Amino acid sequence: PDLGSSGEVLPPDEARTFPNDFRNYMIAQGVLIEDPIIQSYFTEMGYRLVMHSSGRSQDFHFHVLKVPGINAFAAPAGVVALNAGLILAAQSADEVAGVVAHEISHVTQNHLSRGLEEQQRVSLPVMLATLGLVMVGGISGNLDANTAQGLIAAGTGLSQQAQINYTRQNEAEADRIGIQLLARAGYDPTGMADFFSTLNRWVRSQGAGPPEYLRTHPLTVSRVAEARDRARQYSRNTRHRDEQFDFIQARLRVLMANHADKAIEYFEQRLDD
Repeated sequence: PDLGSSGEVLPPDEARTFPNDFRNYMIAQGVLIEDPIIQSYFTEMGYRLVMHSSGRSQDFHFHVLKVPGINAFAAPAGVVALNAGLILAAQSADEVAGVVAHEISHVTQNHLSRGLEEQQRVSLPVMLATLGLVMVGGISGNLDANTAQGLIAAGTGLSQQAQINYTRQNEAEADRIGIQLLARAGYDPTGMADFFSTLNRWVRSQGAGPPEYLRTHPLTVSRVAEARDRARQYSRNTRHRDEQFDFIQARLRVLMANHADKAIEYFEQRLDD
């Protein structure tokens, strides 16, 4: 794989503190899921994949954000974040693992630094403000004009990376390496393609515009087909229903409910079905 430039997104001192600063920033915004059971489950999933990657000696930090929008992103210093909405939309642990593997691959392949190598390194406040723009947009669906203006002004240096966009080449590379990680870590290698299919069904059922994930990770028919073809190159691991994932997903659904009655109504409907 082409690792490209080793250029840094943040100055070295700020890069060392970024994971902790990111966590504190998300706590301050009220969007970090701090439930230890949910946090440990996805940290374990993340490192299970990392151990089969070229970044196994690197520190990673996995977070679940209390944001209903379907999205995930990789940030500097090995930070990987999943929106709760993405986890709730997934049909299995293999699908979520496919997304996590994809984001890990963005980190190990230096995609963020390669995308910024033509620009100056950005500062920590700018990076956090830019991620804040992503979070606020994902929570509310729109932005107050003054808030948006302030955040965009702060994030000018990352205007093209505000939603962690990557080139088609980088997306293809992250797909390819991510599927390899899935197979090596014992997940079903078709998990990534299955999640693409889940997203397509979600879009049709909602009758709305595409979720944020599809804006930052463009989905094409050829991309889905390539993911399935690549997965067939690996021995398909027998898929067993991960009851722990079912429990984690249900726990997260309760935490995301505005009121307990909403969660109760959802589970009663599932029982009726």
